[in-house]
Amino acid sequence: MSIATIDDRKYQRLLGKALPVVIRSESEYRRLKKAAEELIERPEDELSTEEGRLLELLSMLLEEYEDRARPLPKTTPGKMLVICWKSAV
Repeated sequence: MSIATIDDRKYQRLLGKALPVVIRSESEYRRLKKAAEELIERPEDELSTEEGRLLELLSMLLEEYEDRARPLPKTTPGKMLVICWKSAV
């Protein structure tokens, strides 16, 4: 498995633009989600190594916030399917 090295200057510019932080508010969540969506919309083979690493970081920050702010209810898998189905209808 080969690990690509990142260009520090390129990555610093991306970090400076996105300003990733541990998310503590809905406004920070929306801002970082928008930054992640901009990267997701691009074809994967067009993302630079630095952009891929930033997307990975943003995804982790967003997931951590979602788990904290919007936890899934504790229930059985079957009941969870019913809950998800009802919310989709």
